[in-house]
Amino acid sequence: MAKKIAPAAIQCLKDALTNVYWSKSELRSFLLHTLSDHAVLARLNWEDYRRISSRH
Repeated sequence: MAKKIAPAAIQCLKDALTNVYWSKSELRSFLLHTLSDHAVLARLNWEDYRRISSRH
């Protein structure tokens, strides 16, 4: 069964990640090591600003 995460919790996580990981390369590295589904990362535009990339 898939776990549901509240939208407010996801927004808080996005905000936290963009504050903790200043550079996109650090953010991407963290996500690569913590996410089991790497297809999520393929959908992000890593050429855009870090805050915009993390919104998706």
